[in-house]
Amino acid sequence: MTTTHEETTRDAGPVQQAQEKVGAGVEQVKSTAGGYVREQVDQRSTQLGEQLHGAVQALRQAGQTMEQEGTPGKQLVDRAAQQAERTARYLSQSDGNRLLNDLEGFGRKNPWAVIAGGMVLGFVGARFLKASSSRRFEDYRSDYYRRYQPQQRALPAQTPPQQREYSGSA
Repeated sequence: MTTTHEETTRDAGPVQQAQEKVGAGVEQVKSTAGGYVREQVDQRSTQLGEQLHGAVQALRQAGQTMEQEGTPGKQLVDRAAQQAERTARYLSQSDGNRLLNDLEGFGRKNPWAVIAGGMVLGFVGARFLKASSSRRFEDYRSDYYRRYQPQQRALPAQTPPQQREYSGSA
């Protein structure tokens, strides 16, 4: 029995329609997830920018105090305050799209810096987990014994076995 091209197309129609529907669903999920990520980046960066503005104020006050007391290092503190202020302004005024595009551009221009940053974050994360592992283990162990250890029952006193004397002959 030979199938014609028309029969093959007609049979593949529902499969192809299902694939198209799945593809459209995947695109919708990607779009929704991307929008959510951009929104979260935008909100968090604005919050971080506001917090940095507070740090800038503290740095400026420290610089004034250093100037009044004659402590060296005021110029360094002023430069740190200026850089923090620029960063705070950038984070507060940039939307999620711009931040993600800038981050992507930085990653494309400096792939080794991104790799090194990932390694540093991994190392710090591993150290954090290791430092907290003994505490988590102790918590787990005490919880386990509290929940699953059988109740201690008093066992009847056992008498020691009687000593038998054996004669040398059998």
